[in-house]
This record gives sequence, C-alpha cells and structure tokens, in this order.
Amino acid sequence: MKRRPNMLIVGAAKCGTTTGAAVLGSHPEVFMSTPKELSYFVDPEYRRTQTWEAYLQHFERAGDAKVIGEASVAYLHHPTSAEAIHQCLGPDMKIVVFIRSPVDMAYSLWGHMRRIESEPLTFQEAVEASKQRASGELPVQSWIENYQYVERARYVGQIDRYRRRFGANHVRIIVFEELIERPGDVMAGLFEWLSLSPLPIENLPKLNAAGSNRWPGLRRLLDGRSGVKRLGKRIIPSGTRQSIRKVAERLNRRTLPLPELSLSYRRTLEARFREDVATLSEWTGHDLSSRWFVRQPPGNDGDIG
Repeated sequence: MKRRPNMLIVGAAKCGTTTGAAVLGSHPEVFMSTPKELSYFVDPEYRRTQTWEAYLQHFERAGDAKVIGEASVAYLHHPTSAEAIHQCLGPDMKIVVFIRSPVDMAYSLWGHMRRIESEPLTFQEAVEASKQRASGELPVQSWIENYQYVERARYVGQIDRYRRRFGANHVRIIVFEELIERPGDVMAGLFEWLSLSPLPIENLPKLNAAGSNRWPGLRRLLDGRSGVKRLGKRIIPSGTRQSIRKVAERLNRRTLPLPELSLSYRRTLEARFREDVATLSEWTGHDLSSRWFVRQPPGNDGDIG
C-alpha cells in the first residue's frame, strides 16, 4: 500500500511555512515531500500536481517515517482545500498552520509580488484596489488570490475551516515570530504534538529573504510563456528544468529589505485586523494583540522610518 501524508503544513504566504517544513524535515522520524508546494488539494486549474497518482509518488521514499507531510500555502486560503484533504486523506490528519503579524504578512506578500514584477501598484494603492481586482474591473498578471493582501491575512475564517472539519485538537497554530525568538521551545512543542522523539533545535535556516531582481528581464522569462520557454519544455526534462530555474532564481535574487510602513498606515490596517487577532489570541492562548500591534511612545506622532 502506498504511503500518504498524515500531516500537512498550511499557512498564509510569507508566514514561515518554508522554514517550518525545513526544520520538520530535519527530524529523522519525518519525511517531507520534495519539492515543497505540491498544491494538489485545490481546484484543478490551480494545481501544481495534477493527479492523485502523481501526488502519491512524492511520498514513495517515505520508508518507515512516523510523520509524512508536505507544505502548501495555497491550502489555507483556498476555500475547498480543507474538505478535499478530509475526503482524500481522512479525518485523522494533523494540520500545522503558520501565521505572523497580519500587517507584516500582507506587506511582505505585496513585496514578493513587486519582486517578481507582477505588482505595479504601491502597497496602499494595491490594498485599496482589492475589490476592483477581485471583480475583474482591474487586470492582474497572475492568480488573483496573490493580490488579496489583506484578505489573505485575515486568518480566522481560513483556520476555522480546518478546526470545524478536523477538530481543534488536530490543528496546531504556530506563531512565526515566536518560532524566530524561541525555536527550541516552539519546535519541542510541535514535536511532542506530533508524537515525535525530542530533537534539539538551536538555529533556524534563513529562507526566502525579501529581495529584488538583478536582471528584471530574466524574471519575466522564467514566469512568462515565451516561445523560448515552450521550446525548452519540449526538449529539456522536467527535473533538469527545475534545477536550471532554481540556479537562475538564486543568481537573479538580491537581498533587499522592504522599507518600513508608516506608523499611520500600519495603524489603519491594524484596525481591520483587531477582531481577527482577538480570536487568534483565544485559540493560541497568547496575547497576539500586544505582540503584533504597534504601541506608540507618548508624544510621538511621527512615522516609522
């Protein structure tokens, strides 16, 4: 019988799922799929892995691993993923959800879209254009969900689909900022929840740092549908193409942190998330409002940065 996942990592984009998958995959009792982001449990037109047979092939080397998993950020936001996972993999799945400050998540996703040259608007313009883009009044260059910055940072409704379908005890919420601050403690709790042997974790890999492109045209070539790219698909094997793409992306990437948001606009966005964050605080048992929302020093009305 083919082995299949018993744990999935989901989470909003730019919330640490890559780091979480890497750390979990370092545990000797865990097998994580390669590549990451199989994105099977979404509508067919958005899948990266198209068939059930192809999906299971990613776990053929799992051996006697106690935990078998994959990490796909699309599963959190996509409205049918929880039900599809429940139907295909059963009710005993363990779901690990990574979240971070919703303002920082939304801004980071916007920065990612700018870096890949798919976002022409400023962050504030893009947030305000969200409804027009969703309705088709304004065109977008890729999957519409990637432009729904604020909507994707409203975690409660997305996580609640999993809590209702699998039960709250089968859903583990990891706050990314806490993972950064206390990786050993956070991962120890996750290992215990997954019934894994203890494994000391002292440092986290630094993955997917913010940045920009050295050569913009190269990014357009990698993401576009040019004749050169179509020819390459016909004559170059898939595995080789993926390796070439990874090398090209690494060479083209230049680390460049985003400028800080103004304090005034950060507060505007925080107001939109306040109720959501209060619920998350109840679910996690952590005061996330104090962690995520700006506390302005007395007498300071200026902007950050």
